Amino acid sequence: MPVGTSQDERAKKEGEELIIYLIHSNYMMMMNMRLGELLCSSVPILGWLMDSIAELFAATSGKKNLLNTLEADEGDVPTAANVAAQKHFRQSQLMLKI
Repeated sequence: MPVGTSQDERAKKEGEELIIYLIHSNYMMMMNMRLGELLCSSVPILGWLMDSIAELFAATSGKKNLLNTLEADEGDVPTAANVAAQKHFRQSQLMLKI
């Protein structure tokens, strides 16, 4: 057996380095979130813009679910009408926020 580190010791060191990297990455992500929160709260128009963008993404992701629901319930008229009313209500709420 050659003199130096064994495979187990090398694997253990690589595992420790990976854990340190993951902890550091998580810490940096949290710091970026805190910086974003601080920036958005100190500049109100930026906070409003970020909220609007987040709601826009949430509204567009809901369209796929709405289409799936409408396709699944084509024969069920009351359910389709209810889904359409909810969509209209969400759109009017979004317009009121803007």
